[in-house]
Amino acid sequence: MKGLFTTQPIERLIGDAGTDASMRSTLFAFVTVCLGVMILRLKAPDVPRTFEVPIGAHWIPGPRRAGAVLALLLTATPATLVRLAAWMALGLVIYFGYSRRHPRLRRSGDERPCSEQRGGLTSHSVISLERRPAMIGYMTLGTNDLERAVAFYDAVLEPLGARSMRPNERICLWRTKGGSSMLGVAIPFDSNPATAGNGTMAAINAGDPETVDKLHRRALEQGGLDEGAPGPRGETFYGGYFRDLDGNKLVFFCTR
Repeated sequence: MKGLFTTQPIERLIGDAGTDASMRSTLFAFVTVCLGVMILRLKAPDVPRTFEVPIGAHWIPGPRRAGAVLALLLTATPATLVRLAAWMALGLVIYFGYSRRHPRLRRSGDERPCSEQRGGLTSHSVISLERRPAMIGYMTLGTNDLERAVAFYDAVLEPLGARSMRPNERICLWRTKGGSSMLGVAIPFDSNPATAGNGTMAAINAGDPETVDKLHRRALEQGGLDEGAPGPRGETFYGGYFRDLDGNKLVFFCTR
């Protein structure tokens, strides 16, 4: 397929030099795939795989294949290698330029571990590429003054870019751009006074420690009560706890 749709048209347009560069780029892609498979085995060993070589034998052919293909790649002429490097640089500029404006891992604003912010790759980040539906669709917190609660959360969630919507006169929901899960405040359906449940808490993923600190501070500035200053809890969790104007407990958090 590559020969039919890529190599032959290039050969007819720009001759043998283009054909050689096209074939060398294919070899470079093979090297990248071999190395990528081994890196993912180290960075995300728990990600489900539909096929696995038994007893860890993938470590045997991977390096051998990468080495053999790399040796073939380096037999190219200096001019071909220069062309390959130039096209690779252009491709990287286009790739990273587009990805910064359309980051797939950020489409779900509530699924962005701190490790991804620092460039790390975890099993969580790999699985998120499958775009599975979020387990939690939405969560509502009770309020006795809907307008006051809406003003509070509009101000607190503004740094996350959260937008509000009102399906009816007794509830308001917020969702980040591209996110699927929603947080809502509502006047209880049974018309009884809203109360804060003991042991009930809403957790909002802020993405990184700096944003956790900022959002927690904004919550207190809007009249919320401090329930635990931002900081690490354990080795991978960072969170700041507070109560809203109706006494509901929430936490802004991130994982690393």
